[in-house]
Amino acid sequence: MIEFRCKTCSRAFRVRAEYAGKSDRWPQCKTVSVVPPADSRIRFRCPNCNQGMSVSKASANKTVKCPKCAATITVPAPAISKQHPNPTVELRFQEPPPKPAAGSQSSYNPDTLAAMYPHMLHKSSEEDERTGERRLPWIIDIFMYPFSTSCLIVLAIVFLVPFFIDVLSLMLGPFWFFLRIPGFVVELIIYGYLYWYIMECVVDSAHGGVRAPDLTSRAPSLGEIAWRFIRTLGCLAFFAAPVWFYYAHTGRTDAVFYGLVVYAALFFPMGLLAVAMFDSFTGLNPILLVGSLFSTFFYYLPLAFVSCALVLGIIFLRVPLGEHFLLGMALYPLRVYLLLVWAHLLGRFYWRCEEKLYWDA
Repeated sequence: MIEFRCKTCSRAFRVRAEYAGKSDRWPQCKTVSVVPPADSRIRFRCPNCNQGMSVSKASANKTVKCPKCAATITVPAPAISKQHPNPTVELRFQEPPPKPAAGSQSSYNPDTLAAMYPHMLHKSSEEDERTGERRLPWIIDIFMYPFSTSCLIVLAIVFLVPFFIDVLSLMLGPFWFFLRIPGFVVELIIYGYLYWYIMECVVDSAHGGVRAPDLTSRAPSLGEIAWRFIRTLGCLAFFAAPVWFYYAHTGRTDAVFYGLVVYAALFFPMGLLAVAMFDSFTGLNPILLVGSLFSTFFYYLPLAFVSCALVLGIIFLRVPLGEHFLLGMALYPLRVYLLLVWAHLLGRFYWRCEEKLYWDA
């Protein structure tokens, strides 16, 4: 049996495993939703610091340590009915009508079936969004990740607002001085939200998402955006600082310099993924990163190469707006698109190698 909770009304439901991936209209709130796949892990949050964690179902009722606050926690039982005051409702899907015997004529037609069994025939556009199953060959589907309605809305806002601010600054000329600070603050919030959304894409992909998530109903606070941005910059500094300091003090590009570059390129994607999953700097634990790299080496190495290629592409596509305004604004969506694809690849790596990483994030 699969036990899950409706995202709209939080009612707990139970269905047979063969109905995983099918859609139905829930009796409580009348929302059409998709039955999730059977989960082999227990996902819960630390009651002390709200750190998200997941463990195998064999660890139910055992004690574990929170990776963020080190508090000792008892793993809850996997049954939703024991964790929620509302009783669990067992959904019984209607079975399709039997096939007519050979040579006989069926009395059913598609319109009749659609009216009698809408939940069996209805195919939601987001049916496989959180199952990890791809609609297209993976080499094509990874580049389709940003093409969800909610993501396109986010990209339109992130692109158009700075664009109009830059156009307004050109039109006002010297009078733009009086609006410079408000414009800067608005752009800072927009870019901060973009980085927050990209990290949420990493986490969503790590849980099986194959299209960018719909986060329009969740408005992060300015503090949450700021801390996510600080953690991302801190992760970048943690791996890039040795390269910068060595070159700044020696001015040489020798074997040591290239060794530090390889270190940064190899560990940065793993470190960024760990910071996103733990939602703290706990993910930069060197023992955790080295152990994770060795336990997933042959899976992770292609990801590291692809990450380097995408990051270099994003850097080379950057054009100073003062020199080529229109070209820079045209390339900006392409850079954001590549960042979203990269975020999906990071999360997808975790989704495939979760059992090998032993993060319990």
